[in-house]
Amino acid sequence: MMAGTETLGEGIPKSLQRNLSLDGAMTRALEGLTGGAVLAGLLLALGAGDAAIGLAAAVPFLAQAAQIPALSLAFRVRTRRMICLGASAISRILLALGGILSVVLPHGVGLVVLIVFLSLSSVAGAVGAFSWAYWMRDLVPADSYGTVFAKRFAWQSGVGLVATLAAGAFLTLGSAGNTSFAFLFIVGGAAGLVGLAFIARLPDVPLNPADGPETPVELFRRAVGTSERAPLAFAALWGLGAMMAVPFVPIFLLADLHAPFITVAILAAGSVLAALVTAPAWGRLTDRVGCKPVLAFASLTSGLAILGLVLVEDTRTSSLVVLAGVHIVMGASLAAVEISLGKLIARAAPFNRAGGFLAVAGMARALGSGLGVLVAGLVAGLASVSSLAFVVQWTGAGGVDTLGTIRVGHFDFVFVLSALLMLYATHRVLGLDEPEVRGHVNMIRELHVELSGLSPFRGARSIGRFAHHAGRLIRERRHFVPWSNPPRPPP
Repeated sequence: MMAGTETLGEGIPKSLQRNLSLDGAMTRALEGLTGGAVLAGLLLALGAGDAAIGLAAAVPFLAQAAQIPALSLAFRVRTRRMICLGASAISRILLALGGILSVVLPHGVGLVVLIVFLSLSSVAGAVGAFSWAYWMRDLVPADSYGTVFAKRFAWQSGVGLVATLAAGAFLTLGSAGNTSFAFLFIVGGAAGLVGLAFIARLPDVPLNPADGPETPVELFRRAVGTSERAPLAFAALWGLGAMMAVPFVPIFLLADLHAPFITVAILAAGSVLAALVTAPAWGRLTDRVGCKPVLAFASLTSGLAILGLVLVEDTRTSSLVVLAGVHIVMGASLAAVEISLGKLIARAAPFNRAGGFLAVAGMARALGSGLGVLVAGLVAGLASVSSLAFVVQWTGAGGVDTLGTIRVGHFDFVFVLSALLMLYATHRVLGLDEPEVRGHVNMIRELHVELSGLSPFRGARSIGRFAHHAGRLIRERRHFVPWSNPPRPPP
């Protein structure tokens, strides 16, 4: 480590943690202003049906097939930092252009252009994402991986919360029609490019000389035929189950329940807030007790939460309470999976072929997610005019009393199928092979300690700490000139 470099308690340079966190914040701002409810609203405004919505949501995942040629590119160029910056910049510019052109052109043409630009942006983003994951595996110490990326995730969640609420309020109060969507895509693309300026300040890491390129056939043969198969199978299964439901929740709220944009944004913000509050706990748990207990808990609670959406039929107060609970649980669970699964895959990557393994892992998760979104779109389209009703009756001395009716229709079929797959993913966690963490650890006790500590006071403290760090950073950077050379540390 360089002399004079200020470090965190884990021995990680503060500049590394800060730049990682700020890039994550800008990336999440991009997602909050161009994805989720915003993208769903734009697709509906352009006249997209369930199948088109499913295709648009699946494109970013199916485009991850580009990680295989990205692996060859990484070994040819041998500068993962440069590939990450270039591909990510192209991806974010194309995304902004797609949002602008989709509202300028006629409806039918605009929808096609939007999906085409989403596809091109996603392919470039997949190349950047692979280079990023491969780069971070060698840059961040393995024993602090969960803690470092939990802090990054907390910054992402804080900024995502603000971006989601701002986008919902802007679309609700704005009177510019579809032009409002184009404005959000421009601002989101600009935020994404700002994030790359922070990544550009991170050091590159030379490729491991023992890590060499492999053909696609060799990659898949090794992945399927070895003990590394279990984390890949879980990643694909989790993506399949989770992405059958997550992209369609805002569509369900906007199209079926006719909820206003601000309501959808507030619910999404609650999900982001839950991720912000719980991310530090998931990071500590992942580093202390391992990835398996965190993944098992997250997949189980996610599956049960998704089933709650089947009970919602309107936007009454009781329904909004259920929706809020589902969003909070899903936000916390998705944060747990993001942190622990990322570490599990990074640790499972073999020393002499880490690049190939990371490429296959990214494709497995992405293709599972893309397949899930496509299947969900087809199921929702077929079930749009169908429903299944369960009548609950009590037969007693006074006759038969009907206690209520549970009706399953349209997106309810998607949510039930998604929940079943995520519950099955809980079973697949048992097949994961993970080295023992710090000797014998009572995993149930550690989970209980961390989860019982997530009180409202602790959550408020986490939000306050995030606001304090953000304010201090702004004060420090008021006179910062981006193109100036930073002072060199003393010898």
